[in-house]
Amino acid sequence: MNQILNPDKPSRSRLADVLLTYAVFAALGVTDGLISVAWPSIRAEFGLPVDALGMLLFTVMTGYLLISFFSGRVISRYPAKWLTAAGCLMVASGFTVYILAPAWLYILTAGIMVGAGNGLISSAISADLASRFSPRITQWLHACYGVGITLGPLAMTYSVTRLDTWRWGYILVITIQFILFTFHIFSSGQDRNKSRLTDQNYHESPEGFRPSISQSLKKRPVILSILFFFFYAGLESTMGNWSYTLLTTSRGINPEAAGVLVGSFWGVYTLSRILAGFTGGKTGMNKMILYSVLISLAGGILLIISGSAAFSIAGVLIFGFAIAPIYPGMMASTKERTGRLHTPNTIGMQIGAAGFGVAVIPGNAGLLAGVYGMESIPPVLAVLSLILLFLLFLLHRSSSLNHK
Repeated sequence: MNQILNPDKPSRSRLADVLLTYAVFAALGVTDGLISVAWPSIRAEFGLPVDALGMLLFTVMTGYLLISFFSGRVISRYPAKWLTAAGCLMVASGFTVYILAPAWLYILTAGIMVGAGNGLISSAISADLASRFSPRITQWLHACYGVGITLGPLAMTYSVTRLDTWRWGYILVITIQFILFTFHIFSSGQDRNKSRLTDQNYHESPEGFRPSISQSLKKRPVILSILFFFFYAGLESTMGNWSYTLLTTSRGINPEAAGVLVGSFWGVYTLSRILAGFTGGKTGMNKMILYSVLISLAGGILLIISGSAAFSIAGVLIFGFAIAPIYPGMMASTKERTGRLHTPNTIGMQIGAAGFGVAVIPGNAGLLAGVYGMESIPPVLAVLSLILLFLLFLLHRSSSLNHK
């Protein structure tokens, strides 16, 4: 473990840093997993139409995108510990408005604060880990998110079925976020006042130069990285959102079995990220990302050519296992592609681009499915995988030119 973490700090303190960060990301997963189960109860209480959920998701995504895309300057100026604490407080405050809201408009407005808090946490932690820890730590971090998003629906299901209210599910998350906020504020023995990425590199640059967003966007690897995260997040979200409908309405798999399969998709997804933490260092992060994209393409093609239930199941599980290491692997290798000076800006824009991909691509895939049928979803997955492969080629070429 000492080789994985920053060797300049006592191992106990390093381990405490990592475990606290993992807890924060698991809490993010729990947060994201609540609304799907809570929504029927919220909708009934406030007398809302079914599609009103889209309004809430839009406000949450608005806060997330705004904070993420422009977080680079904030990350470069303030300690990751304090930014994470602020994000936890924002999420807890937003959810407090949820449970006390006398009208739907209050929840919609609070959604912006929840999204902004999530975006600030993701950006601050991603930049901190990219500067201080190995890629395997990043893989395991995102595996913790997978654990959280699995536990979130279970907690909310208990709340609505056993406690007869959706509010206790959010009270649980509020409590967790306040505990994490307290740990970040009052924990001692941590040297997280500035990330190495900001201290070392800005002080080494002329007059402490900090590049603006526009200056970072002039670098080709930055643009290509942003595009990669946009299409990757769209790929993952399209599969996650439409696989159940594809399996039940087009592949003849009964709803119960399809539900288990979708749960298994996220299970192998989390397992893959755990394994990637062990194997990424041996394989090499760039090679692992390339292999993951190629295997995801194979999974998409298997879904295209397969009409049987068995091959459909195999395609879904292969796909989930393949794509899982891509996001954390690309995030951990940001500074290798863009240079340390532009890493804070790039990480924020990558996270924002991923959020935008989630907001745009699955919906458009659904429009295609409405016109051409659910069998149009597997070709969309294959095309998105091909786009990722092409962007990887361009990033490799750009990196080769920069090192000549």
